[in-house]
Amino acid sequence: MCEVFNAATKPYRCKPVLTLLEEVRRYAMTSMARNKLKLSSHVGHLPPIQQSRLAKERYYSRYHTPMWSGDAAEVMFEVNGEPHNVVVNLGNQTCSCRFWQLSGLPCRRAITAISVMNGRPENYVHAWLTMGSDVG
Repeated sequence: MCEVFNAATKPYRCKPVLTLLEEVRRYAMTSMARNKLKLSSHVGHLPPIQQSRLAKERYYSRYHTPMWSGDAAEVMFEVNGEPHNVVVNLGNQTCSCRFWQLSGLPCRRAITAISVMNGRPENYVHAWLTMGSDVG
């Protein structure tokens, strides 16, 4: 992404700072408009990129084994797998590997815990990453 940005701004680097900033603004604006147009016909809860990332995590989730920790709310799991065991809390949407908190997508270990509860991982994705129009 940085290389694309650098290539797009290369002709304007010798210009005054305000001209350069105006061109960067225009580039960002047209890029966002182009992406909005692409996504306008997309149907689904997640954008294509987030859906593919979640599919990758779902694929690798088969190598992990969840175990319910015995809590009353049935949301705490210990997930065994390589290279170490982690704790997943579905109620708080957290995992001790911190991938879920940092990315907004459930990690492969959280997906195994979600599957035990017969849930859909798409429902556990942070609202900012979804196609919902009510996010603002």
